[in-house]
Amino acid sequence: EEIIHRVEFYLDSSYTSWYDVCRKEGYIVDIQLKRGLLDVCVLASIKDGESYGYKIIRDMKPYLELSESTLYTILKRLELANMLTVRTVEHGGRLRKYYRITRTLCARLRQQ
Repeated sequence: EEIIHRVEFYLDSSYTSWYDVCRKEGYIVDIQLKRGLLDVCVLASIKDGESYGYKIIRDMKPYLELSESTLYTILKRLELANMLTVRTVEHGGRLRKYYRITRTLCARLRQQ
């Protein structure tokens, strides 16, 4: 709980990245922990409805910086794990993928 309060303090101050917070506190960030945390952040950003890549990046920007290549890797991994559904829609002459949390994942989360 103390670590969470420290993270909230740093995020509210001059730090813009949770990774910066961990480095500042002297924590070594395990790659699997980082991957899991980013997955959770992406899922949290679309918990209230569907969204698309650029909007997810824009919504997460105040909390952490995420490149497009990193985001799309995460989205593909979550889709393959049956945590997301994807639909493609034409928008402005281009195809845009919309991502939504699956009903199965929503039900699993409610159980916990």
